[in-house]
Amino acid sequence: MQSKFESLCVEMRSDIIRAYVISRFGGLWLDADCVVFRNLAPIVNLLDSYDFIASPQYDGDISGAFVASRPGGIIASAWYERQKELLRNNGGIAWLSFSSYSIKDAILKTNHPYFRLRDEVVQPIHWDQPAWFFWKADEEEHKNRLNESAYVYMLSSNMARNVGDANKMLEERTFFSYLLRQSFENKHAADIPISGSPCIGII
Repeated sequence: MQSKFESLCVEMRSDIIRAYVISRFGGLWLDADCVVFRNLAPIVNLLDSYDFIASPQYDGDISGAFVASRPGGIIASAWYERQKELLRNNGGIAWLSFSSYSIKDAILKTNHPYFRLRDEVVQPIHWDQPAWFFWKADEEEHKNRLNESAYVYMLSSNMARNVGDANKMLEERTFFSYLLRQSFENKHAADIPISGSPCIGII
């Protein structure tokens, strides 16, 4: 199993490592290509009431890019066990096998309560619409574009590179540079209600 793990791409190995870490130690995992501009403590505090916190993808599946669990959580542990099962099997492995697909399997298998965040909390811009991060406008237009329900703006760095030079997102007047300023200036620090719903055994 060790040699099969080492043969995986770094993204898939990251999926396995995150499942192991949060299933054993608990806590919150978010990918590096997330812009955070609210205190995430209210989301983490949901773990007082729920075993697992999941964020959706726009296709209806669960994202592996923003997840949280209690230490020894039932769903996170089942997620990690499902990954080990995939490593032991000789079947084909898809891009999302160790993230979205195996999280979905764990939720359905355990039939255990979890909290599902709404899209706008962590991914107000669809992952396959990265051009919005390159969009140039004045401050007021960006302010109107900003989703006030968001705690995090998650982007797909891979999809952003498909638009062009990702460094161009950092240019003056882009929406991405506006988001960074909002994050650094901490203008949106106040807690707001977290959009989402309790779920059991459904995606």
